[in-house]
Amino acid sequence: MTTLVRTSEVDGVVVGTALGTIALHTGDFALEGDAETAALVIAGEAHLREAAQGDPSGGGRGGADGLGVGDGVHGPARLGGTARLLVLTSRHPAPGEAKTWRFAPAGRTAAQHAGRTAAEHAGATAADHLLADGGGFTDMGVRWLATADTLGTAGLVVATSTFAPGGHHEPHRHPHADEFFLVLRGGGYHHASDGPIRLDPGDLVHVPAGEPHGFRTDPGTVTTALYGYLGAGSLDQAGYEVEGGAR
Repeated sequence: MTTLVRTSEVDGVVVGTALGTIALHTGDFALEGDAETAALVIAGEAHLREAAQGDPSGGGRGGADGLGVGDGVHGPARLGGTARLLVLTSRHPAPGEAKTWRFAPAGRTAAQHAGRTAAEHAGATAADHLLADGGGFTDMGVRWLATADTLGTAGLVVATSTFAPGGHHEPHRHPHADEFFLVLRGGGYHHASDGPIRLDPGDLVHVPAGEPHGFRTDPGTVTTALYGYLGAGSLDQAGYEVEGGAR
């Protein structure tokens, strides 16, 4: 069953399944232990107390030494500051070193590359092509921030999506991974198997593996979200099924 979390109202572990855990924390935090862990900034700014490799996504919202909203770190690290953190822990072993990613706005999906030049089309990722082949969305852009390809993750993914006014993602499922979906700006309705759930900024839903789900932004509203998976390092590993068509 889908779980709704108001991220401003709770601390500690909010979801725990066979594929991993999702927790919320404010302030100093250490990513340590035997399990793969990533910390995603969802409010405020954090800074790394120890060096980490990375910034493969470029840009970011934090200062030169900081991590802003949408930025994060994967692997053993110590964070300082007053940031609100979404902490993801998979059931896979911890990596040997920390790597950061930087937020960048959602780009075009492979479906939106139609009619562009070969060089522009080559900018689409394998996951973009997988989404395009599977279909089931309108006016939705995606950017993959932390994956097996970008950071070497094993059991988690972090991405961002933007829904233009009228944008939606039809009911679909990921057979091999849980999904989390957090609204940063805008709002709309998450479509769960047991009915629609209203989502406003700061609201997060957790969707168990195999459960159908979708999203529709409010009329005239651009919605930006952070989302990702537990139990997979890529969309291909998570699986993607829409309208009875498996990918």
